[in-house]
Amino acid sequence: MKENSLLLLPLSFIPLIYLTKNLTGNDFPSCNDCILGVNAILLLLINVVILGPILEEVVFRQILPKLLSGNLRIPSLITAVICSASFSYIHLESFTLYLFSFYFTSGLCFHYIRFKTGSLFIVFLAHSLYNFVITVLIDITGML
Repeated sequence: MKENSLLLLPLSFIPLIYLTKNLTGNDFPSCNDCILGVNAILLLLINVVILGPILEEVVFRQILPKLLSGNLRIPSLITAVICSASFSYIHLESFTLYLFSFYFTSGLCFHYIRFKTGSLFIVFLAHSLYNFVITVLIDITGML
């Protein structure tokens, strides 16, 4: 799989999110009921599309995997599961299996991209693109 196509892998979850939401009635926390000004939208996008992915990718795809696999010699698959579960946990405002599994699967997807490309920058781009699309669809337009 080429690096360019790996960037789009997380976006393949968007139709699944819409379908699951409609079938289960579960919803993502969002700002659909509030009116966001331009400054608030820009700050939201900077935090969600740039700062968040940088921090999360460094922690969950660089530091934590090196600690688990390298120092503690935990197998790669177990490391991916631990990192993805940790990634999921920090995103939860309240625990539901639906949201945990969504973020866990996203974490696995980002871990796979990092593993296949070896590039923290590529996985950052995928994470940023994914967050941008989700933020626009959920928080700004309310489409999902």
